[in-house]
Amino acid sequence: MLLIFLFSAQPAAQSDTLSVGLLAKIIHVFIPQFDLFSATDKLAYINQGNAIIRKSAHVFIYFVLALLFLITLKQYGLSPGKKHLSAILLCLLYASTDEIHQIFVSGRGPSILDVGIDLLGILAGLGVFAIVHNLIKKRA
Repeated sequence: MLLIFLFSAQPAAQSDTLSVGLLAKIIHVFIPQFDLFSATDKLAYINQGNAIIRKSAHVFIYFVLALLFLITLKQYGLSPGKKHLSAILLCLLYASTDEIHQIFVSGRGPSILDVGIDLLGILAGLGVFAIVHNLIKKRA
């Protein structure tokens, strides 16, 4: 949760620089001749890729958060339904407060779309947890 807070506390320009820097490294691995592209083509690749990187980060970080909540909630002996619902609600609550937090950060603002993307990561985390849990249960 601290990591999410710290990423959200970055001003838009700093956050963009971080994701574009990561994207540039990825592009050079998969497209070694990228430096030969025209400036227009480079910009198009960067803009499109940056959006994908940023939204993928939302999915990944909330995927991990959902797993951590589920592992924690498992210790309380809740039924699977209550455990999963609690994890979803806790993650969505944090995602919502994170978007509110961004109101106070330079160049950033809240986005309901981001909460929806976070929900995709949350649901993926729940799905993976359920699959792994069932596989372990069958082996026991």
